[in-house]
Amino acid sequence: MTHTPGPWLRNIKPARKYSAIFAGRNKHVAQVVSRGLSDDEVEANCNLIAAAPDLLAVLKEACKHTSINRNGMTSDLHVPYSIVEQMQAAIAKAERDS
Repeated sequence: MTHTPGPWLRNIKPARKYSAIFAGRNKHVAQVVSRGLSDDEVEANCNLIAAAPDLLAVLKEACKHTSINRNGMTSDLHVPYSIVEQMQAAIAKAERDS
C-alpha cells in the first residue's frame, strides 16, 4: 500500500472555510474537519497534513544514515538510539496496512 505521492498542498486560508489538502489539480487527498477546534488548530492541522509526505521522506532518508555504535548512539547523525527507534516507529505507523 502506498500513499498519494507528494507534494501535498493545502488550500488557501482560512482553513475552516477551505480545508482541502490536495496533490495536484482535482486530486484531493484530505479534508480537515474543524468541529470543536480553534481557528489556529485548524490552520496548524492543515499545515501538518500537507507536510506529511515531506516529513515521511525525510525520516526515511535520515534512517538510511544511521548505524549504532557501542554507546547506543548513531554514528552518522549523533542522536540517541531511542530517537532512531521513534523515527522508525513513525515510518511504520505511516506505512502500515490497516
